[in-house]
Amino acid sequence: MASIKLQGDTSGELTISAPAVAGTNTLTLPATSGTLLDSTSTLDATKLSGDLPAISGANLTGLPAGGGDYSIQVFTSSGTYTRPAGLVKAKITVVGGGGNGGSNFGRGGGGGGTAVLVVDSATLGASQTVTIGAGGGGTSSFGTLASATGGGNGGSNNPNSFAVGGIGSNGTINFSGGSSTNTNPSAGGTSFFGAFTYGAGGAGVQTSGIAGIAGIIFVEEFF
Repeated sequence: MASIKLQGDTSGELTISAPAVAGTNTLTLPATSGTLLDSTSTLDATKLSGDLPAISGANLTGLPAGGGDYSIQVFTSSGTYTRPAGLVKAKITVVGGGGNGGSNFGRGGGGGGTAVLVVDSATLGASQTVTIGAGGGGTSSFGTLASATGGGNGGSNNPNSFAVGGIGSNGTINFSGGSSTNTNPSAGGTSFFGAFTYGAGGAGVQTSGIAGIAGIIFVEEFF
């Protein structure tokens, strides 16, 4: 331990012990008599001269830990999610499958719904069954915690058969997929991610129409 000695005009010394620091540093008090405290009992800095020791991180203790790690697991096919060790919270995004487009220049399929759920480690549990909704309106689910229905299938050249989007359920936030346009032919409805991607509906075109795109589930993990 290093010591800082405050010497006044009285006998003896007042010693303040502090952690040792690298380098030589001095704190000098005036030679004349007087008090180091002003009328408000505050240390009078004008009566001090010299340099205080530099502070290094090695002398700092008891500080909270910095930001934790982040990872993500993506499921494009059904399977099992296993919770990793040390997980604190998770953000789960569940997207249903897009509906198929109608034949003979029919209506497009609806986009799959989306559920976004934020849970702590205890609620998440050790593992969850992951189900990915297929194109054609399949429902995606993450155990029993959250699910999202697929979009409806577009009808065949029928002005009243445009398809509606799927719906997310049990999420912290739930979204509906986009409906197809009421035109002939029509584009497919969008998903949470837009058109022509996971959960988007297929367009209504000549012959058999375009199939909807399967859903997706991804888990963002915070440690």
